Amino acid sequence: MLRGDPGEDRRITQSVNTHLMGRGIRSPCHVRVEAHSGDVTLSGEVQYEHQKFLAVDVAKHVQGVKRVIDQLRIMPRVDVWKSAAEQAAASHRTAPPAPPDSTSPQGMTSPPPGATAP
Repeated sequence: MLRGDPGEDRRITQSVNTHLMGRGIRSPCHVRVEAHSGDVTLSGEVQYEHQKFLAVDVAKHVQGVKRVIDQLRIMPRVDVWKSAAEQAAASHRTAPPAPPDSTSPQGMTSPPPGATAP
């Protein structure tokens, strides 16, 4: 197996990182770039699918890149608006009234006709 030129691998890695940042692939995206003998591996997370495609395309067009290995994942989405709406809906719900407590004066009922009180 041929070993890559460490200087060339470093140059490719830096160039891919620079191009990614120039195309808007930066925090909160976390893209790790590794180059070895012209093979570039992209790993980490991006927010949206189009960012994943863009990152791969950008890396493919950097001078010296022979192949791009895509190991990027798309971050799980958290729908902030839905969560807030669900919380608001939950706060407006009321529990059904509890049944009367037969030991409290409010919950006591008069005995049925013909029965004697204890």
